[in-house]
Amino acid sequence: MVTVGADNGAASRSSRRTKSAAVANATLHGIGGDRVVTYESPLSCSTFSLAGNAVVGHNSDHATPILQSLVTNPRGVAKVGVSFEELVSGTAPEGPTLSWTSTYGSWTMHPFGREFPDAGANEAGLTVHEMTLTGSKFAEPDGQRPVLFTANWMQSILDRFATVAEVLEDLPRLVIDGWAWHFYVTDRTGQSAAIEFLGGQAKVHTGAELPVTALCNAPYAAELALLPLVDGFGGAATVDPADLEVSRFWHAARGLQADLPGDQVEHALGLLRTLERGTTQSQWVWDLDGERVLWSTPQARARKWVRLHDLDVSEGATPRIIDLHHPAAGDVTDLMEPLDGDGTDRLATNIANLFGDAMEPILQAHGGSMDGLVKRIADHGRRSLPEPTMKGAS
Repeated sequence: MVTVGADNGAASRSSRRTKSAAVANATLHGIGGDRVVTYESPLSCSTFSLAGNAVVGHNSDHATPILQSLVTNPRGVAKVGVSFEELVSGTAPEGPTLSWTSTYGSWTMHPFGREFPDAGANEAGLTVHEMTLTGSKFAEPDGQRPVLFTANWMQSILDRFATVAEVLEDLPRLVIDGWAWHFYVTDRTGQSAAIEFLGGQAKVHTGAELPVTALCNAPYAAELALLPLVDGFGGAATVDPADLEVSRFWHAARGLQADLPGDQVEHALGLLRTLERGTTQSQWVWDLDGERVLWSTPQARARKWVRLHDLDVSEGATPRIIDLHHPAAGDVTDLMEPLDGDGTDRLATNIANLFGDAMEPILQAHGGSMDGLVKRIADHGRRSLPEPTMKGAS
């Protein structure tokens, strides 16, 4: 899920002081006899894809329970990007801004704020998920390229692109700022990419450089370098699916290597359970062939889903929302409610619940306040609410 700050601009110089020692710990691996042991950050988010990216699974982890919602985003909406610097301080960085009109409708997962998802899929089949990567360092703003906050960048690619290739082609045209995240992106052509920001440079693993279609909370190259130690990948170390000290990446690799049962969605749900480490606050599976997203949370364990094709994301459609903790089970498509300006404001307030006092040093360093941050998040979400279409107008 979310950690506060990466090494870049507004967020980083203050935010590193706010991380707890537990969250700041890097992922460390070791070999004990013929057993692989790992010591991982408690923020144990995991994403993987299978079946040619027709199925994408994700565990969203956070140290404490959080509010999360599923939101629909219609196509044909004019938007303007925003940086983390601007959200925190109210002052935009020097240089151009990014403006676009959403080409694709999308369905997104939100711990706070419209236009600021931490996961989503669009109607072309592009998906994007974030996971914490401590040690991330974004490029510094250069005054020549637009700067986008990490979560706003995620929404922008769902709005604008159908393929991973398009996302990667666009990446050098922007500077991303905000939280210490790396990203797993997939499309329906079967292409996937792990996108990381290390040493101020984007590092992309795709194609042959992404032999395991999964991403957790360590740099992909570091995870991959140790995989040959494991039984099934050239090594002798065993990986017990029930052993919670074993690397989630290795568990994912073994699970993706296994012969798939007929129902690949069930296989994905089972693999997500294997990847739980005690801090999972929600887990979901995008079933793109079945046009569904399925999820459950600790507060609402009963599995539920929505039918994506029955959630209108056409131009002028009303955005809709449902709390992931809704107590209903099964098909909850018809329980999604309209999301208006007041709902957008309420969604924005979740950032205070999400971070508590952790944001205060950053806000103080930039002359901001939590109230100001919440208002700017809410205002940004309100600006992208679509104008209703006049039915029957000529």
